[in-house]
Amino acid sequence: MVEAIYIEHRAHVKLCPYCRTENQSIFPEGSVDNFLEKLSNKATTAYETIREKIQCSLVVGADETGCRVNGKKHWFHVWQTRFLTFIVSFASRGHKVIEKYFEGGFIHSFYVSDCWPSQLKVKVRKHQLCMAHLLRELTNFVEKLSFEWSAGMKGLFIRAIELKKKMSEIDYLNPMEDVVGL
Repeated sequence: MVEAIYIEHRAHVKLCPYCRTENQSIFPEGSVDNFLEKLSNKATTAYETIREKIQCSLVVGADETGCRVNGKKHWFHVWQTRFLTFIVSFASRGHKVIEKYFEGGFIHSFYVSDCWPSQLKVKVRKHQLCMAHLLRELTNFVEKLSFEWSAGMKGLFIRAIELKKKMSEIDYLNPMEDVVGL
C-alpha cells in the first residue's frame, strides 16, 4: 500500500527591533519551483498538440472566467472540444488573447460561446450561442421582466435537450414523433 508523506515548510518573517526592517526566511533549495518548472517543460509539447487539435476541431466551446493572480484581476480563458481542454490565464478578457493562442481563429469550427464581443470577433465557420448562457438569460427575462414568451422558450429548449439525450444516431435520420411535435 502506498502512503502519502506530507512535509510542511514555513517561511518565518521577523521585524528587526533596531532598524524595523522585515526579514523573511527562504524555502529550502527552491525545490517546489524546480519541480514545477521541470514538469512544465515536459508538458509543453503535449499542451501545444492539444492547442493545435482544438483549432482544427469541428466544434469548439469557448469561455472565460475571472480569477485573481497575485492579487490582480485576471481571466482564465478556456477552449474545449469533447475530449480536449486548453486553458490560459491572462490579464485581459479581450480578443488579443484569442489571437495570441489561436491566430487565424477557428475557420473549420462551429464556435460555441457566450457571444461576448471578443468571442464574436473570432474568425469561425459559424458562431453558436452556448445553451447554458442562453438558458441563464431566459431565466433573467422571466425573473426580472416577467416575460411570458421567455418561460415558454426556456421550456422548449429544456424539452429539446431531454429529447436529444434519448436520441441515437439513427434517430437523426428518422426523427421520433416527439421531435417532430416540438
